[in-house]
Amino acid sequence: MTPNLATFVSMSAFVALVGMGVVFTALARGPRWANARIYTVIAFSAAAYSAVDVCFTLPELNGELVRSIGVLNYLTACIHACAWVVHAFSTPEHPWRDLSPRLRVVVIITMTLGVVALVPHVMNTDGVHEVRVAWAGVVYHQPETTIFADLMSVWVLGVLALPLVAFVRAYRRGERGRGVWVVSFTIFLACGISEALTTNGVYDFLFLGDVGLLAMVLSVLVDSVRQVRRDAQALEAFGQDLAAQVERRTLERDEARTALQHAERLAALGRLAAGVGHEINNPLSYVRSNLRLLHEALAHGKLPDDAGELLEESIEGTERIRRVVSDLRSYALPVDEQRRVLDLREVLSSALKVAAHQLRHIAPVTQEHGPDVPGVVADPLRLGQVFVNLLVNAGHAVREANRDPRRIVVRTRRAADGRAVIEVQDSGVGMPPELLARLGEPYFSTRIDRGGTGLGLFVSRGIVASFGGTLDFESTVGVGTVARVTLPGAPAGAAVATAAPVTAPTPEPAPPPTKPLLAGPAAGRRPRALIVDDEPAVARAFSRMLSDFEVTILHDAQAAARMLTERPSHFDLVLCDVMMPGMTGAQLHAQLEREAPALLPRFVFVTGGTMLPEVSSFLGRAGIHHLTKPFDREALVAASRAALERSAAAQQP
Repeated sequence: MTPNLATFVSMSAFVALVGMGVVFTALARGPRWANARIYTVIAFSAAAYSAVDVCFTLPELNGELVRSIGVLNYLTACIHACAWVVHAFSTPEHPWRDLSPRLRVVVIITMTLGVVALVPHVMNTDGVHEVRVAWAGVVYHQPETTIFADLMSVWVLGVLALPLVAFVRAYRRGERGRGVWVVSFTIFLACGISEALTTNGVYDFLFLGDVGLLAMVLSVLVDSVRQVRRDAQALEAFGQDLAAQVERRTLERDEARTALQHAERLAALGRLAAGVGHEINNPLSYVRSNLRLLHEALAHGKLPDDAGELLEESIEGTERIRRVVSDLRSYALPVDEQRRVLDLREVLSSALKVAAHQLRHIAPVTQEHGPDVPGVVADPLRLGQVFVNLLVNAGHAVREANRDPRRIVVRTRRAADGRAVIEVQDSGVGMPPELLARLGEPYFSTRIDRGGTGLGLFVSRGIVASFGGTLDFESTVGVGTVARVTLPGAPAGAAVATAAPVTAPTPEPAPPPTKPLLAGPAAGRRPRALIVDDEPAVARAFSRMLSDFEVTILHDAQAAARMLTERPSHFDLVLCDVMMPGMTGAQLHAQLEREAPALLPRFVFVTGGTMLPEVSSFLGRAGIHHLTKPFDREALVAASRAALERSAAAQQP
């Protein structure tokens, strides 16, 4: 093979066009680059045309081979022209559907002509002529064409004129980038005219059809480069916007985390308030009642026979209140001052007192402290919040399981690596693995329908992590759950902090005595009252307040249920606590509602302020009458009188 200048021109165009076709093929794989698919067809069809032109410049090829290869130029030219029509008059997403019916006919005719060109002797005769360019030392070998081939060449040029007209119109409308295509098509037409004049012997010059095709494809490449630049700018803007969004979302996440912690602290405060209210109201009830009785007795100049017992109970009640207030001291101190070396037994004891008003009516809590349990460096308020959450969750699980034996076990031990391990184990319902894996996610709770927020364990895990520890869970359905807190042990020799004693506040003076509001026999006898309360001191205080009644005291709701069903007409009044271990007041009411509904109007329930959802729902029911501790004797007598009136009205025919 003897290459010459014409071979170099055609070969250079072929290599460049193939390279651009490869580039467009790669771009077509990217998002928002559907138009690169048609660019690929344009580039490779032009490259095939240039490859045929390379063969025309080689003198070694015989005439039969030149004629066989020559028909390929017509096919590639048809494909190239149709690709430009599709590109100019349709969208990349719907290239065929967007074409008008007329343009579809043009494309179909053009492709049909390209296929017909492959039929032997349709486009070429048996002759081959030479076109010599003496100044360049180039000889082109071209087959002799038929009239059909000449008409087909005119048709292809006419088809290529269609996108040129569309580009000129778009350019005149001011559409960006259309000027490059107009220029490239102009260069192509100029090169085509030059090649036609050279072929017809008007003047000697190199065939420039390959250069014209290269100019057309270069215009597509320029448009692609512009799109790449636009995409790069959009990507940069997107990156900046994404960075801003990440920064904003990070700030929102931090704010949300702070809000979650604040919400959980409020929830913990609510639990604390409920526990404190219950723990204070119970002793406050009998302290106030005892002091009121002593005050009335002194007003009459004679102390009752049990005055010593009244004073002892009152002193014991004030001591209980002092202990509750003392436990509140750690919650009142600033958080910054709380992190210190703690004895886990003291923190757990404080948490148990806060949760006691819920747990003691559900299951007994057993503590098992191992030897040499290390102290931990933590904040007592926040660590206590974690333990309260775990204890309350254990109570909910045991109550929902509703099976015996009911138990909650709190264990502490030293791990092999010196860390402190605290476990809260319950005999509750347990959880399957798919729920256990999500435990601790924000807003995930197995008790959403029963008031759960899904924040407690999420915040607890964050609190434990802030102390360098972990919070893990093990659970088996139908067996129970173990919540395990692991914390680093305090440095050797660190002193464990102790809380300073708190002086109990001075009680307010008792209000002036009042006369009994209910006196005298009812239906020829003294009215009889049954007091059901698990705290003996509270029950005795209520008994003294009901001095006009013949009082029976029981500390077990199940025993009360048996007595009331056996003797349904014996008692005129039933004063019943709501929260009691074993059977609650609500459960007693439900049993009597089935077995002795006539007794229900005689019930007056008392509560220490525990606002569990089920308690609030029960006390809010129609026909449920209750008093909240502490209350005056006048309030109790008024409620008793109302109960007697309800009972009498219910007995009337």
